[in-house]
Amino acid sequence: MKGMIQGFTTEIEASNDAEVTVSYSVRLAEQEYTLKGGEGLTFQYVGGANCKHCGVLITAAGRDYCFDCFRTLARCDLCVMSPNRCHHHKGTCREPDWGDSFCMQPHVVYLALAHVPKVGITRAGREWYRWSDQGAHKALRLMTVPTRRMAGVVEAHLSQWITDRTDWRKLVTGQRGDFSLTELAVDLMQRTPDLGQFRSDQISDAEVDGAVWEIDPRETNLSYPVQDFSPAEQLRVDSAQEVIADNLQGVIGGYLLLSRGVMSMQSLSRGDIQLELGDPVVLEERPQMSLF
Repeated sequence: MKGMIQGFTTEIEASNDAEVTVSYSVRLAEQEYTLKGGEGLTFQYVGGANCKHCGVLITAAGRDYCFDCFRTLARCDLCVMSPNRCHHHKGTCREPDWGDSFCMQPHVVYLALAHVPKVGITRAGREWYRWSDQGAHKALRLMTVPTRRMAGVVEAHLSQWITDRTDWRKLVTGQRGDFSLTELAVDLMQRTPDLGQFRSDQISDAEVDGAVWEIDPRETNLSYPVQDFSPAEQLRVDSAQEVIADNLQGVIGGYLLLSRGVMSMQSLSRGDIQLELGDPVVLEERPQMSLF
């Protein structure tokens, strides 16, 4: 099976909110192939990716948007990554209609655990997918809020006591933390007794009044298709001369776990990488440096 990578799909199987099984597939030539581990994968950069918005050809490797779209689209602003910087209320959003449909919608503030507990936000209804993107093996909903900017402000407030980052190196090497997210949730609620403190020119009364703590936060456990973890080395395909062949050991948190390192699925979804799936490949041993 061989073709241009057209994207990856995350699939969630859950009989209830307590146990979630995550699986992944890759789309090649309009067909989906499930990634289970044990396959041989061969990657090659062929160039010719198109801008995700306007479709114009992008010559520089590693970009999702062309220069003009990157300069004009609100979705490329810093506030997308840091919603507490949202300036929609000032009338300066570069795409106010897009901001209404993407940012001014209900979001969830959550806690997730991979190697350490972290706080994060996501669109309401997409919690499981967001948690799987981060490779969390436990997570829970902490608060539901009316807008993304309110979620960002709450997240920034809670990050005084808990990180909002995940270390990919610890994730791909299989380092898992053991922590009670339920106890942490109770502690964070007690540290934030008055939501009125978030009222400002940026955050309206309606947003504060619409914020609701989870009354009884329950942990969700997530499992992933991982046979073995990988060295903490990012592998990249960014030139037409380079071909990388390796064996898949699993998938977690947006990373393909290979025997020699990892590849980010996001970096492979630009439309400029060709993938061949087949039997396991025989890898040459890397030469070791002599001590003498």
